[in-house]
Amino acid sequence: MEWQKFCRERADYCHLQAQQAGVLVMVPHPLRPNLFVPAPVNPWAQLCWYAEEVFWRFAAGFANGLAAGYVSHIVLDAGTPRSIPLLM
Repeated sequence: MEWQKFCRERADYCHLQAQQAGVLVMVPHPLRPNLFVPAPVNPWAQLCWYAEEVFWRFAAGFANGLAAGYVSHIVLDAGTPRSIPLLM
């Protein structure tokens, strides 16, 4: 549960960073300090933040799916004639 919570918090953080990477920011012009111009938006940084967000959301679901898959595999093996082989 802790792992899933950590993954979801990290994904939310990445989502906020991606949104902030796409925000238009005004900066002073280098030659005319009283004139403000839009700062260049870095689309690669925004893409990287979105990719990291997708990774963390996948990781949160994978942790739950792995546990459920393993438990169901053991339960289904218990119902077979060979049962759960403890020793090969």
